Amino acid sequence: MKKIFIGSALIAILQSIMFWNQNIGISAPIFITTLTCFFLYIMQKNNKIQNKKAELLLIPIFLLSSTYFFFNNDFLNGMNFFVIPILIILMIILVQKDQLEIKGLVRKILEYVFKPFRYMKRTMNLIRELLLNNCSVKNKALLEVILKIIKALFITIPITFIVFMLLASADIVFAETVEKLIECLEKIFKNIKLGDILPRIIIGVLFFLYLSAAIIRIIEDKKETNTKSIIGTKNKVRDKITATMLLTVLNIIYLVFCILQIKSMFLGPVLDENFLYSEYAREGFFQLMIVSVINFFTILIIKNNSKQETFKENKYINSMCILMLVFTFIILLSSFTRMNLYESKYGYTVLRLLVYFILITEAILIVPTAIYILKSNIPLAKIYMIILVSMYVILNFSNMDNMIAKRNIDRYLETGKIDIYYLKYGVGTDAIPEITRLLEENPKSELIYGIEETIKEYLERKYRYLNKQEESIWEFNLSNYRAKKAIEEKL
Repeated sequence: MKKIFIGSALIAILQSIMFWNQNIGISAPIFITTLTCFFLYIMQKNNKIQNKKAELLLIPIFLLSSTYFFFNNDFLNGMNFFVIPILIILMIILVQKDQLEIKGLVRKILEYVFKPFRYMKRTMNLIRELLLNNCSVKNKALLEVILKIIKALFITIPITFIVFMLLASADIVFAETVEKLIECLEKIFKNIKLGDILPRIIIGVLFFLYLSAAIIRIIEDKKETNTKSIIGTKNKVRDKITATMLLTVLNIIYLVFCILQIKSMFLGPVLDENFLYSEYAREGFFQLMIVSVINFFTILIIKNNSKQETFKENKYINSMCILMLVFTFIILLSSFTRMNLYESKYGYTVLRLLVYFILITEAILIVPTAIYILKSNIPLAKIYMIILVSMYVILNFSNMDNMIAKRNIDRYLETGKIDIYYLKYGVGTDAIPEITRLLEENPKSELIYGIEETIKEYLERKYRYLNKQEESIWEFNLSNYRAKKAIEEKL
């Protein structure tokens, strides 16, 4: 237990140094690597690692965390804030057993996130016991008093802070009094900002307790017992009837849906132009998402309930599942075509490239799903995870903003049409090396006047902003560095 608490304390201090009031940069891969290695080390010491292959997830975890250093895409940075912890939890689950079970996976992930809060009280009791056991009889009474004081402060400080904030917002005189009091205390304790250091300590302590509780929860977790229920013949028959009815009805719906998709594709040009290229394209994409999710989950659930039966024994059900995949592919093709028309007319954005990425990913997922229908003993969950993680890593390293800027500028040089506002505000610093091309390359027939002056003003403003930032070593970002160099070369 001593190693858990010492390691958790050091990591809590590390996160405070790297992240408090600082932008995320090179700090992300350093911190994430330290954290995951600490988890694996403690689990190894407690004989909790049963599946070494799961440690391969360290590769995408590290690669995704390194994007905070290499790139500067707000959307993907926000996504990775959730994806990286999920991958870490998946790795922790998988190293403890060789099977990835889709059933109950979301519940297990949520348990790993929220259960440590229930273990915090036990964590504090273990810390207390550890400290008391390492004290002499004389010091035990004093230590008990100190621990009670720390506990009282830990509860009192955040509550007091909340009350102060509420009262200060309710009464101007009280707010001024509190402000003067804080200024007075800061003068006494020079170079110490109480409004900064107190929340920092509270968050650091909470992080330490949460991390310790998360590890203790894993170590003390009882081994799961797999119980297999005996299914009678009547239940099997009932399940087959349910599966048959469900697949039949869904495929009828998808048949109608696909007919409408194909009809809309061919009759689209005679419709209103705005509806064809904007509303319908976007609507089709969301329809695709709903249909594909229903299809994949339906196939997985039905096939999971008939694992022991061959294709011939479930000929109708398997045929319906294959037909469902055919409909999914038609919808994928339809959506891809319409999005291409939409993009060629209105240009390229993050959302439109994400549409392509999701469509391609779903198309790839169809292949293992079809194999699973024909041969249900393949590890489909693992294959899905490998595909999804690989595609997500590829997306992160595709440098989307740079790609968007390049394709939009190429389109501008060919057609003279460009959305300058999106290039200025819709993409990050990754796009600046491409945007600088507008200072030296122009279309033969300029349809937009003053574009060079607009880009110069934008680059100068961006350069001033990047130079004003006082970055610590933990905030160094390669994208910002490249952007500054590109601007310096052109201006």
